[in-house]
Amino acid sequence: MELIVISSPNICKNEIQAINNLFENGLSILHLRKKIDLESMRNLIRKIDSQYYNRIVLHSCFELIDEFNLKGVHNKDISKIIKKEKFINQVNIRRTYSCSCHSFEECKTLLPFFDYMFISPIFDSISKVGYKSNFSQDKLLEIKNTGLLNNNIYALGGIDKNNISILKKYGFKGCAVLGTLWNEFENNSDIDFVLKKFIEIKHLCSD
Repeated sequence: MELIVISSPNICKNEIQAINNLFENGLSILHLRKKIDLESMRNLIRKIDSQYYNRIVLHSCFELIDEFNLKGVHNKDISKIIKKEKFINQVNIRRTYSCSCHSFEECKTLLPFFDYMFISPIFDSISKVGYKSNFSQDKLLEIKNTGLLNNNIYALGGIDKNNISILKKYGFKGCAVLGTLWNEFENNSDIDFVLKKFIEIKHLCSD
């Protein structure tokens, strides 16, 4: 199973060093999701080691895709992505287009338009208090048997070292993690903690 990391939506102390360390230790895709304006996003990206720009997906500020030769964009509003299409394709670089869904019906509808998608919350969210899972194990087994999960669908929500094996059982392409890495980091800025958590989950995904 593949592992994607989503950044904290907040600006955190030592975050850039932590991100560079994750990349250095095998992170293949980072979804950069921040509640900041264009110039702040530009300054943040400049601090990340440029050799990793082709592994970064933006959730906003799509104007920066070509400026930094980033990997892709994440947005369920296909109309917004289409408006950016002319700009994004000014250079001959393959972009990825991804989105988030909250039901398998949404996944089926949007599959033709996107390279991959997140579906959430598979488990009770770690980063959003009270955001409960919408998917029973019976429902996940039912969906597995339809073959839908053979597509590029990634589980999101409440994922940690204790439930990776469950995701494998249902055949997800991979998983995306957020709270299990960043919740404590926002309070203690402990880079070693984030790296240890990442390596542990990455190992479980690849077993």
